[in-house]
Amino acid sequence: MKTLLEVGDFAPDFSLVGTDGLIYSINQYKGYRAIVLFFTSDACPYARGMNGYLKGLVGEFHKKGVAFLGIHPNEEPLENGSPWANLYDPTQQIAKRYGATTTPHFFLFDHHRMLIYSGRALDNPKAPELCTHEELKDALTELLDLRPITTSETDPIGCAIQWIGSEELVLV
Repeated sequence: MKTLLEVGDFAPDFSLVGTDGLIYSINQYKGYRAIVLFFTSDACPYARGMNGYLKGLVGEFHKKGVAFLGIHPNEEPLENGSPWANLYDPTQQIAKRYGATTTPHFFLFDHHRMLIYSGRALDNPKAPELCTHEELKDALTELLDLRPITTSETDPIGCAIQWIGSEELVLV
């Protein structure tokens, strides 16, 4: 089993339960122009700091055919009224298959579910109002405008995923 997605790879499918009790699969989003899948954690200050920013991003791009899915590899997600599906990865196998390293860590797929961007959403996730670069938004805009993706990979900024057996919260 491959454990690190690279740009050009296709999204591995999964079946995970959401906070609404429904089972989600990436294959159910075939009609969308793009899918933003991100690994997140209610315990991480970087991920929590991005919630307002992400709500704005969903508001801007969902109506343009972009689906958003948040996967929680560290803990069962809280029902927080977010406009994206919050899914739980209790075995962390999905996080490992995608090669997620931090929360948050973003993966952008085109309509074929091919990876076109991986990394951070912006350069200041704890204080999005102070950011100077919005790489995920730029990649989304380029994709929807049918332009080449200028930046396809960045280093994610956040809390290291706490792999089963590890207890320390690490900020990276």
